[in-house]
Amino acid sequence: MRMGFMPSGYFGKMLMVDLSKERIDEMEVDDDLYKQYLGGYGLGVRLLLDIIPKGAKPLGADNVLGLLPGLLTGFGAPFSGRFMAVGKSPLTNGWGDSNAGGYFGPEIRKCGYDGLFFKGESKDPVYLAVTSEKPEIFGADRIWGKDCVETEDEMNRIHGKGVRTASVGPAGEKVSLISGIVTDRGRVAARSGLGAVMGSKRLKAVVLKGSKKPTVFSPKDFYDVSKKYNQGFNKPGAVAKGFLGLSSYAAGLIRRLGLPSNADASVVKNAFQIYGTTIGNTLSAEIGDSPVKNWKGVGYRDFPLKKSKRISGQKMLEYVKKPYGCSACPLRCGALMDVPKKGLTGVHRPEYETSASFGTLLLNDDVESLIQLSDICNRSGLDTISAGMTVAFAMECYEKGILDQKEVGFPLEWGNARGIVSLLELMVKREGVGDILADGVKVASTKLGKNSHRYAVHASGQELPMHDSRLWESLAFTYAYDPTPGRHTAASIDFSEMGPIKDYLEGAPFIKGQRDDLCVKAKNQKVVTGIHQAMSSAGLCLFSMNVGRYPMLELVNSCTGWNMTVDELLDTGWRIQALRHMFSVREGINPLEGKIHPRALGKPPLKRGPTAGVTIDLEKMKDAFCQELGYDSKTGLVSEEEAERLGIENILKQMTS
Repeated sequence: MRMGFMPSGYFGKMLMVDLSKERIDEMEVDDDLYKQYLGGYGLGVRLLLDIIPKGAKPLGADNVLGLLPGLLTGFGAPFSGRFMAVGKSPLTNGWGDSNAGGYFGPEIRKCGYDGLFFKGESKDPVYLAVTSEKPEIFGADRIWGKDCVETEDEMNRIHGKGVRTASVGPAGEKVSLISGIVTDRGRVAARSGLGAVMGSKRLKAVVLKGSKKPTVFSPKDFYDVSKKYNQGFNKPGAVAKGFLGLSSYAAGLIRRLGLPSNADASVVKNAFQIYGTTIGNTLSAEIGDSPVKNWKGVGYRDFPLKKSKRISGQKMLEYVKKPYGCSACPLRCGALMDVPKKGLTGVHRPEYETSASFGTLLLNDDVESLIQLSDICNRSGLDTISAGMTVAFAMECYEKGILDQKEVGFPLEWGNARGIVSLLELMVKREGVGDILADGVKVASTKLGKNSHRYAVHASGQELPMHDSRLWESLAFTYAYDPTPGRHTAASIDFSEMGPIKDYLEGAPFIKGQRDDLCVKAKNQKVVTGIHQAMSSAGLCLFSMNVGRYPMLELVNSCTGWNMTVDELLDTGWRIQALRHMFSVREGINPLEGKIHPRALGKPPLKRGPTAGVTIDLEKMKDAFCQELGYDSKTGLVSEEEAERLGIENILKQMTS
């Protein structure tokens, strides 16, 4: 118990909600844990190692769902609007986390907590409301069955305009293993299947409205650093808009000449401010970054420029009505759109991952259908990556005769936008073939049989994202062996080199200019892992890594008063990653024995395109990376020496005893 001590940078307490007993308690957190794990999923994994019993069923009462802001979330630091959902993943049966922006994360802090945890399961649908008065559990019968946008509207009506809501839609209610948790009408903590965990607990929503704020250790330093950084984000001028507007026309030339390994930070800023992530819709298909035709096609042949231009970022701008930005974001890469022909008003612009998973991957060049598909997922809570990959699986099964029109109910050829929309709606409702597909490709292939597993592209149960590991080799390592497999947002040195990551953290020991040397790549991978885990647990957006140097250390120290060094910050990141591994190993899952679909490794290699002839030796990469990171590939755990250096030797002993 703290006696007269007021911490800086955090409140030092969490809310624990027992849904079985309808009981709400506050839980104190030791101050040392904040410095060791920051916040977000770093703090989440440390706490859940103690709270979730070994062997808990992911969809059972013993699993615990956590919603945690990052350490800097809620203070106004640039890019600090993130929160993380954590728990045991029903997709992989190991550690699960997912990340979302918007405004929900800062509101957790405004309510006076550093996180919210939910254990047990309710007999009837409920939601939690946390206001300035008190936290309270309410019946949710009136909103059960509503989509996430309707739920948010209803919460505003009941609890007052301006409340922040996180909810599951019909997909989460029906415990789809590829469902996420939705905030702000379309900011989604989508991966790891944690929407299914929330739905299994019959927890429909979490509603927040607060006015508190933890103490900042040195407010002047903190806000001066933030202000100075934000001044570097001016609105792009006409010249920048004109230049970037030509980017899709240059895609073919870039494919022939090669992609620059390190984009200029100012170009990246302007591109994201105008187009958001859809700046990559055309270029990525052309250079081999976007997987095509369920990872078996070639962009410039199967989805050539004449098609990819129809879903370009420039084309998307025709539907944009106003920009959208997450809390404390200087980039503001989002946008709200209208599509009158589809009856859509004020919907979120699809991200690149959504555009590629429902577009390039499926050979769908109908831009309005992409916006519609994105909105269906945002309302229902389906993860757009997993949903698009599952549709691709179904299309290939249809192509191979494993599924037919009688079973599906309509034609399902590649590029059939109407069929894609219809199939997604069946998945949301769990009707017909949609019930088979609603839990993702691994489960679907088991149900279908007939060797359909050949077309189920995933890593240890989680569908792969829209960046091709045959182009970015170390992505294969990340996809296969991260504790949350199949994630492009986990640390990967090759993928990060698309942006100026090496300038991100001043003093980080990167080795520059030897990108193809495996030993150097392993050393840099270790640095990126440390930075990435610290960045995420601090509550910072991934895009903060793509726009030049970021004052993370200055902000963390001025917020908390810790005087942390670069080396200590990197150790924090490595400590977090080690515990993510430990959680999965405790549950019988060795992340370093993860399985990934052969297509993602170039087995067999493509015969044409930018990645023609590429085959990845994953074992060779694993040996080099494990040696540098201090992991034993046979156990999936850090070595005793590394654990002692990081101060987690006692936790390691619990794993091995």
